[in-house]
Amino acid sequence: LYGSIVGVSFAFLVSAYAEVAQSLGGLERVFELWEPASETEVPVPTQLLKAGPGVSFREVSFSYPERAETLVLDQLNLDIPGGSTVGIMGPSGAGKSSIVQLILKFYAPSAGSIRIDDRDIQQVSTQELCSKVAWVPQEPLLFGFSVLDNLTLGNPLDACDIESKLKEWGFLDFVWELPGGLSMILGEHGTQLSGGQRQRLAIARALLRSPQLILLDEATSGLDSDLEEKVLSAVREALPTATIVIISHRLSSVKGANVIFLVNEGRVVEQGSHDELKSGSGLYGHYVRRQAVG
Repeated sequence: LYGSIVGVSFAFLVSAYAEVAQSLGGLERVFELWEPASETEVPVPTQLLKAGPGVSFREVSFSYPERAETLVLDQLNLDIPGGSTVGIMGPSGAGKSSIVQLILKFYAPSAGSIRIDDRDIQQVSTQELCSKVAWVPQEPLLFGFSVLDNLTLGNPLDACDIESKLKEWGFLDFVWELPGGLSMILGEHGTQLSGGQRQRLAIARALLRSPQLILLDEATSGLDSDLEEKVLSAVREALPTATIVIISHRLSSVKGANVIFLVNEGRVVEQGSHDELKSGSGLYGHYVRRQAVG
């Protein structure tokens, strides 16, 4: 019996050590993002991004450090008008999510320049970006606390204000359908919720921060088309002056955008509104016929 207890305890310690080691790696990344600006980054603490900043890519090429020989973006030119809703589509591996990661300064371009709010992005501090830009990925990060705890992260609102905002945007019914409502404990990584519920909660949390630029990277992929339309309408209503960028494989996500960019092999190959592109013989027309969207 003693030997069994020792064996189980040793196995537990080994497992715990592995988890701690993995967590430390993530913690180092967090500290990197929050540490003071580096020598290559010039902070401008008194100049904040204006409402609905525009974003432009000029001849941007990019490769991930671990795959330096493979270009993900190849002399990409892209203009996201300030205050507009923009859709970005393209096949898997086309470079769509890489565009988002460059805007967030997770990486720097290998060549070319990126401007946001008509400023070189390298002149915009990471802290400034974090305060004005919201990013909702396909698999959002949720914490094993309550729904309310997750919603209050990153915004100064109290519970009453949050409930009022959720009602205004049409999210409150979804929350109250959960067992325990705002008090429901989500479990680690939000495991008590479905994929679509996690996405709706993450979008609501982003809206509560009132960002000037919101990046939705496949953020509604877990929703059916009717619910997706309601959620995207709520985003536009909640952020009337913000710049909204929607990255998706689904036409239903982007068809209402002011302009849609088709990205393939790291370049923009088509751009225009849904009505301008839907009858064409290019990639967008192919998506329209395949997904049967009018």
